Amino acid sequence: MNPLSALAIAAATTQFVESSTKIFEALFGYWQSVKEAPKRSKELQQEMFLISNVLIDLRSALASHPKGLRVPKIAAPLGRTATEFAKTMDALTSRIQVKEQDIFKRLKWPFDEKENEIFIQKLERFKGTFTLALEVLQG
Repeated sequence: MNPLSALAIAAATTQFVESSTKIFEALFGYWQSVKEAPKRSKELQQEMFLISNVLIDLRSALASHPKGLRVPKIAAPLGRTATEFAKTMDALTSRIQVKEQDIFKRLKWPFDEKENEIFIQKLERFKGTFTLALEVLQG
């Protein structure tokens, strides 16, 4: 993979911030209205909120670099992580989007406990990677 410019990574990060914020809001709405949400559903929405905050900080750090600056130390791993994160965001989004006329799906938590746990673990790993990238940029 060619090294990505800070501008390209910042653009992707902006998109991820918007996606993660929307998913957090949807998960929070589900959690409030669904009585049978798994015990760890609140933890899933909290991870989504925390990763959104890390992405906001990462976007700011990338934006503070001069345009065109290359960040070769983190470009390849961050690019791979961004690709996997986008897939995870798509999977979450597809599961939480419910058509208005589909009332029964609105009343049921979109993940079982095992799926919930898998998403929490993935989000924790992404958060760790994005946090390390932020530390490299700020260090």
